[in-house]
Amino acid sequence: MNIKLVTPILHREVVEENYIIASTIVNDIELWGLLNGQDEILLSFIYDKIDYVPQGDICIAKKNGLYGMIDKACRVVLECRYEEMDYYPDGLLLIKEKGYYGVINIEGKEILPCRYDNGDDLFDWIIKRNAYSKVSHDGLYGLLDDNGVEVISCKYESILCPKIIEKEKDEDNYWWYEGFGLWEDHYFTKGLCVVKQEGLSGIISINYKENMQFKEIVPCEYDSIKLHGMWKGIRAELSRGDIKLWGLFDDKGVFLTSYLYEYIEDSINNGVRMVKRDGLYGFIDYGGNEVVQCKYEDILLSDNHCYLARYKGLYGILDLAGRIIVPCKYESIREFKSTYEPLFEL
Repeated sequence: MNIKLVTPILHREVVEENYIIASTIVNDIELWGLLNGQDEILLSFIYDKIDYVPQGDICIAKKNGLYGMIDKACRVVLECRYEEMDYYPDGLLLIKEKGYYGVINIEGKEILPCRYDNGDDLFDWIIKRNAYSKVSHDGLYGLLDDNGVEVISCKYESILCPKIIEKEKDEDNYWWYEGFGLWEDHYFTKGLCVVKQEGLSGIISINYKENMQFKEIVPCEYDSIKLHGMWKGIRAELSRGDIKLWGLFDDKGVFLTSYLYEYIEDSINNGVRMVKRDGLYGFIDYGGNEVVQCKYEDILLSDNHCYLARYKGLYGILDLAGRIIVPCKYESIREFKSTYEPLFEL
């Protein structure tokens, strides 16, 4: 038999005819409980606050400054042990325990453990659920996928997270990528994350996975990394001291080149772009394959729609695809223009 409440009711929220959230004064303190339609006590007035969540058909209860959950049958689903608790769509609750944030469902099942520093990051994960969400643990950053899997472990000092990027074509036919950076001059490109660990930068691609995690395809060994949008690809500029190296990705962030080059031409002529490796020049194709080995000491573009090349100190001519027209066996090469002048001098 239920006991009828005899003290005055301060607040009353009728959820259903026989399910009422109410508060009253107990020992000079306002406390909350549950009543039926006859003001009989269903749940003792021992809580600091009770809020009904209609989407989940539950109550969030606060006791001694900590939060828990009560169902409509007045059963305790979760003891009051969380420092924060907020309900969001899809039956998920953002919680905080011992200073860290996590996510549970309305049955109290853990979806994300309480290990993350920032509740706003998990709010983004709960609301969006269609992209990757940046999270941090003890000040180090990682990435969650929409299933809550930590696809990049929280071990980086900073991270540029992938997102869908609007692309616009400029007059020179390059694709320039718009986004944001966590430090100056860093560009943010679909499929790639620029990360920093122990003060050095690397690249992670979402196109490569190893043991359920995205792979670090460029190790954190560089002082700085910049990503430059270009026609049908992305050039990664890697700096370490006075040394600058370049890598090439396609426009989805797939790593194309087998080597890191000292130079990668930003434009493509006849399906190839010039590169430099170990001080020597060659050509790669759209797919990053080195179709002309890096063996030339120098290559210059001629006005006559060909390349002038030097190999072992001797000169020859290549077509615009890097194929040999004239073998490199001459001490000098000249051509007739409006005036007779050297075509190629180094």
